[in-house]
Amino acid sequence: MRKISAIVVTVFPSPGSSINIPTNGKIVLEWDAADPDNDPLTYTLLIDTIDGKQEASEENSNLNERFKEIDVETGKIYYWSIITNDGNIKVNSDIFSFRVK
Repeated sequence: MRKISAIVVTVFPSPGSSINIPTNGKIVLEWDAADPDNDPLTYTLLIDTIDGKQEASEENSNLNERFKEIDVETGKIYYWSIITNDGNIKVNSDIFSFRVK
């Protein structure tokens, strides 16, 4: 049985961190992932202020890069996770969070 063992690691922001809102109201989420078979990977970003499990928007689906610029608001806690897909198997990451101050 073929199995993906891609592990997603956050790069920015660090899980549980508080970040200052940039002047443009946007931040770039960054993550890292690898596939042991070196299959090309695509990513789906799930991000919300509820639980990190809400349905992904079309613009956050089938991403080829390991980063995504998003709009953020002061005083909110954001929850996010990544679904990694190697073309055969999808793997969900842990749910990460950060606060915007």
